[in-house]
Parts: sequence; structure tokens; C-alpha cells
Amino acid sequence: MKKEASAVKHRLAVWRSRAGRDASLPVADTFLLEMADDETLLVKGSRGIADYAPERIAFLTDRFLLTVEGTGLFLREYSGTEAAVGGVIASVTFGREQG
Repeated sequence: MKKEASAVKHRLAVWRSRAGRDASLPVADTFLLEMADDETLLVKGSRGIADYAPERIAFLTDRFLLTVEGTGLFLREYSGTEAAVGGVIASVTFGREQG
């Protein structure tokens, strides 16, 4: 399993380097999700937390409401723009913000 996680991280690094070089990709006002298994999700580019409960954590981004659902969810780490969600993750969904 460790080898698979390493391969995922490598693919993300390649994607990031390509995204940074391609001016046609929308690099600003975006967020990045990193997930190697069903127990940890890293969210980069969040504007804040809209909902926080053991079965649901919702993040605000510039364009979407990102909702993580599962059991025993908690924030392993949190800074204003980055968060690490722990617990058993069942789903990650995106919705347009109402505004």
C-alpha cells in the first residue's frame, strides 16, 4: 500500500508542475485535494469551514462548497487555507455556493 501512495504523490507532483507551466489552466481561485486512503484527506485552498460535525465537514472555496462525509471525522490540522481531515471518509462532494 505504501508503494501505491508514493505513486499517487508522484502523479500529483507531475500534475502540479504541468499546471504551473500551462497558462491556459485556471491556477488562481482553485483548491487541491490529496487523498491516499479513506482515512486522510488534505484540502488546500479553502476559505473556511461552513459545517463541522463527526459525520460531515464542509469547506468553503472560491467557487464550491466541498463536503466531506463519513464517520468519526475530525480536523487533524487546520490553518486558514489548508486542512487535514481524519476519520473514515465515505464521500467527497462539490456543490455550487448559493450567493
